[in-house]
Amino acid sequence: MLDNFQPDMIKKAEELLIENKIRKEIILEASGNITPQNLLDYARSGVDVISLGFLTHSVKGIDFSLEITKVL
Repeated sequence: MLDNFQPDMIKKAEELLIENKIRKEIILEASGNITPQNLLDYARSGVDVISLGFLTHSVKGIDFSLEITKVL
């Protein structure tokens, strides 16, 4: 997992794996500070998996309720 790596740093890490002939054996996952605005940059960086924490920790809550009544 490449946590809080910028896309250019990910590319360099992938290049090192390729140079050492081990890239095919490793799944690269990017995580940390990935947003809808920079998602495409990460998708183009060479990673295999992208984890998006903003989907759960940055969601705005909504106020709703459920009322159950007995129907006769």
